[in-house]
Amino acid sequence: MDIKRNDETPFSVELKFHVLVVGDPPVEHAVRMCFTKHFESIDLFCTDSGTTAFDSFSKKTPDLIVLDMESRRTHALKFLSAFFKSGEQCNIIAIAEKPSIEDVVKCVRMGVNEFIAANPNSQKLRECLSGFFLKWEKKKNGAIFQADQQNTFDLHNIISGCPQMQVVMDIVQKIIKRPVVTVLLQGETGTGKEVIARCLHYGTHKNETSPFVEVNCSAIPENLLEAELFGYEKGAFTDAKFSKKGLFELADGGTLFLDEIGDMHLLLQAKLLKAIEEKKIRRLGGLKDISVNTRIIAATNADLEKLVENSSFRKDLYYRLSVINIYLPLLQERGEDILELAKFFLEKHSATYALPVRKLSPAAEQFIQQYDWPGNVRELQYVIERVVVLGESTVIELAELKSALCIKEQDIQKQHKTANGWERAIGIPRGGLSLKDSEMYLIAEILKMTKGNKTHASKILGISRPRLNRKIEEYSISLG
Repeated sequence: MDIKRNDETPFSVELKFHVLVVGDPPVEHAVRMCFTKHFESIDLFCTDSGTTAFDSFSKKTPDLIVLDMESRRTHALKFLSAFFKSGEQCNIIAIAEKPSIEDVVKCVRMGVNEFIAANPNSQKLRECLSGFFLKWEKKKNGAIFQADQQNTFDLHNIISGCPQMQVVMDIVQKIIKRPVVTVLLQGETGTGKEVIARCLHYGTHKNETSPFVEVNCSAIPENLLEAELFGYEKGAFTDAKFSKKGLFELADGGTLFLDEIGDMHLLLQAKLLKAIEEKKIRRLGGLKDISVNTRIIAATNADLEKLVENSSFRKDLYYRLSVINIYLPLLQERGEDILELAKFFLEKHSATYALPVRKLSPAAEQFIQQYDWPGNVRELQYVIERVVVLGESTVIELAELKSALCIKEQDIQKQHKTANGWERAIGIPRGGLSLKDSEMYLIAEILKMTKGNKTHASKILGISRPRLNRKIEEYSISLG
């Protein structure tokens, strides 16, 4: 991931379970005993006065209120009345060993969640308190995860100093301000499509716990992908022992990230298009449509326009997905970002393995900037991780990088030769060539020299790989 670390949390996460007890010491003692194992996570306030209890709300609205209806009935009822008139919301447990039916009905009508007809030391109270705590803990953990993701994928943390990435980030910022239904991310493997997808999601859903659901369309067999996306009803097929929500439903209110969309089967593409346009899905074996409010972000390393021409991808789906089309540049095209990314990964992996941060030697820095990185950002990250784990000295030398990349000295020399120009003459046919034919001939010759390696060819020609692909297609140049 090409992101910088930021230790600031975008929104606060409450780490204490606040409990208010309105009652006598026996109830207070029973509540304390129930939370003995979770003492550090509990903030307990006890009072025998309804007025004092209500005054405590000016400081903090509790997550749970326990009312002693046995010995503090009058105070409890007055408190309940004032509480619900205030518009505050909170889970409430009322307890009395021998309550009257009138009190139970009154409490339930006023909004009490649980009325326990037992003494304070009963198992039922312990189970009830534990249940509310576990629900809160699950919610807290979700909020902590959301806060961490918000921080990790904050736009301001993206390393984007080069012009190509600045263009990408400008588009992303506009989409966040004016959310659209679909976005198409294009770029080679390892360029950071998932990172941008998550930035779009968490930038749009700030301070919310909206789901981000991802699926790799090429990793799931064709016959299973439809059931994964749309879900199924019990009995829809032989192994459908129960009903199951699909990824569209799980991502409702959030984002569904469809990676490698170019590998999706044509028949399923038609169903996907209908779901996007109608914002409705139908489970396999289902009889009714289910409304979903799900944003689709699709990603691919394939040339979808070419797939459309070859009838391997639906034209209407392509147009629907590419309302906003973002191309992510190759790592070799990102210039000044490359070294900054390497240093970021050094800090990140050093922290992960609790190791001191090592420095790059000048030769290592130069190599990192000149190497073509066919695996893009992902390859750079894994190479740096290997160097961090296996290194011992305080300085990372060039030899370590070569070893981590598993490349030989002659390969390095070939890299430098490619970067600095090939020492080979390219013959011109007799009779000369027009400017257009010269360009076609030059591209074809360079591709022959590099044995069809587009990455090397594009570097020699001084153009981006996507532009080289367009030229190859324009001139119908064979790579065979």
